[in-house]
Amino acid sequence: MKRALTIAGILCLLLILWYLFIKPYDYFVTFRAKTSPGTIHNGIREWGHTQGGITMKSVGSEQLKQQLQAGDSTLIFDWEMISRNDSVTRVKVRITDPEHSLQNKMAVLFTRSTIETIAIKKIKNFKEGLKKHLETFRVRVNGISQIPEAFCACIRIQTKRPEKTQGMKQNYLTVPGFLLANKIQPKGNPLVEVTDWDRKKDTIYFNFCFPIEKKDTLPEAPDIFYRTISAQKALKATFYGEYGISDRAWFALTDYARRNNLPVKDAPMEIFFNNPNLGGDPRQWKAEVYMPVAEK
Repeated sequence: MKRALTIAGILCLLLILWYLFIKPYDYFVTFRAKTSPGTIHNGIREWGHTQGGITMKSVGSEQLKQQLQAGDSTLIFDWEMISRNDSVTRVKVRITDPEHSLQNKMAVLFTRSTIETIAIKKIKNFKEGLKKHLETFRVRVNGISQIPEAFCACIRIQTKRPEKTQGMKQNYLTVPGFLLANKIQPKGNPLVEVTDWDRKKDTIYFNFCFPIEKKDTLPEAPDIFYRTISAQKALKATFYGEYGISDRAWFALTDYARRNNLPVKDAPMEIFFNNPNLGGDPRQWKAEVYMPVAEK
């Protein structure tokens, strides 16, 4: 009996020492969200821009680290996103105050500490914003499909990923105006073909295209070029919502591909079925989004 109590005492002491001096974070929060890790990843970055005193420390594909200034405390928020299935992501947040770590760990054991109060308030704020955002769109991953073949008149645009629609709006009349002036009839829905997606810089190059009938001779104009989009195997999703956030379908597709060990190229293509200039409920606007399957 005495030996058992001694062993238990030693184990308790080791646990206390680990908790106070080795445990790498002061406070821990976890929650689930019905969306892809990429959407949450993007949401955390955008949320950080709207909050005073938050700066980004590091960015990974499924992890983010932020520094938050709260009074005399400098807190580190270490976010981790783990995909559970097609529609659920588990989010883990490890919070640390490097200069007051020992005090925080002791305070958490007996009362609500300052770090706990700040963490709960900030993460609650993020979750409320995320919930409202998720109500504005829907994404359904359809599975393996094929990018439809098309011959198009296009213009090349470079923007930050979140500013894709601004780039489209600024150039929306360029190609249609050229086609109208030359009496060329569109033949299909407008589309965006991303040719380069720099995830670290969060920039994209894309072709904004309008399908037309292919002819032997076609008029030329500065900045406008013709391109044949070949049919190819791709992972497909259907997106409903404001086209400015259609990249949420990109995140859903890359997450699906990763979980199913399916190699894809970071070159999404979107086909738009509604004209935002005509108004209506953005939640009913439809786009088909494709992520090309990479050849093994």
